[in-house]
Amino acid sequence: MAKVILENLTKSYRKSVAVQNVNLEIKNQEFLVMVGPSGCGKTTLLRLIAGLEEPSSGRVFIGENDVTDLPPRDRDIAMVFQNYALYPHLTVFENMAFGLKLRKIPKKEIEKKILEVSSMLGIEMLLDRRPRELSGGQRQRAAMGRAIVREPKLFLMDEPLSNLDAQFRVQMRVELRKLHEKLNATILYVTHDQTEAVTLGNRIAIIKDGILLQVDTPLNLYHSPANLFTAGFIGVPSMNFFNGIIMSKENELCVAVKKCEIKIPREKEENLLPYKGKEVVIGIRPDKVLLEADPCGEARFKAFVEMTEPLGSETYVYLKWEAEKTDREGEIDRLTAVVRPSMPIQVNQELFFSFKFEDLHFFDKLSGKALDF
Repeated sequence: MAKVILENLTKSYRKSVAVQNVNLEIKNQEFLVMVGPSGCGKTTLLRLIAGLEEPSSGRVFIGENDVTDLPPRDRDIAMVFQNYALYPHLTVFENMAFGLKLRKIPKKEIEKKILEVSSMLGIEMLLDRRPRELSGGQRQRAAMGRAIVREPKLFLMDEPLSNLDAQFRVQMRVELRKLHEKLNATILYVTHDQTEAVTLGNRIAIIKDGILLQVDTPLNLYHSPANLFTAGFIGVPSMNFFNGIIMSKENELCVAVKKCEIKIPREKEENLLPYKGKEVVIGIRPDKVLLEADPCGEARFKAFVEMTEPLGSETYVYLKWEAEKTDREGEIDRLTAVVRPSMPIQVNQELFFSFKFEDLHFFDKLSGKALDF
């Protein structure tokens, strides 16, 4: 297996830029997931690594080799696609053997490899079937088997689970994690599903508009997002956002949110002091919003319940939070809270909510950059 290095990689088309100056190192034997909304450039980036697209500028290294100008067949990679890309007229065995025959691997060695890999994937009983005789999950296993038997340096996977139903996706995520551990493979996986990203990846690369915004472990992305987009994209339900103004009162720094002034602890003042007198964006995770029948906590606000969504082990509560008697009078903010299912909450009920300062995230309103503590 091998590490992958992308240096200043850019892909431009006549009227758009799909990938913008991406620098990224994928470690040897790492499972790295690229995630972002549809059309953000993640598949283009994968195709640049595979050699299916030529970069406008920049370099691609696999292992110690500069492969920027090499065709796909010379890069020692294997791809698994969203649509499986199995030859319909060949059996599963023949599909898995196809690439090995092109490399003139001896017949007995081919049979041995296919039996080992098919057993690993649980498809050894399907080797004589054609793709049309398989379920979606079985086709996906066959496509992965075809990639695995080649023993490439790098696996590239482009939304391979998106055509499966919810139950199969969960099952295949487990199988992919097991597979990675067995193969000790370097895997680059593309998806738009952040649940897939956080459950599969050792690290996650967040991409938006062709720009690599942040690369980190799932937990660090959740707890320490570097920007507004990452903060809102990672986490279910999404982070809540609202505006506040950094101000000074009685020689102490505080943040004004609607009619409430929240004191900023002395040890947190340094990063927020340059924003004195300015509006910032404040974020808080739904599970950190504290709902009570009576006011409590460091900040106290009144809201009305718009809707509840019981999910068994927890309930999502959607709140309407109106500005009162300010220059934003009539403006409505909406927040989501996560509460225990036993908490009695009714639609149109008036509630108080609060939060602790240490649970807040602050972002520059113009750049979206986190005001990192």
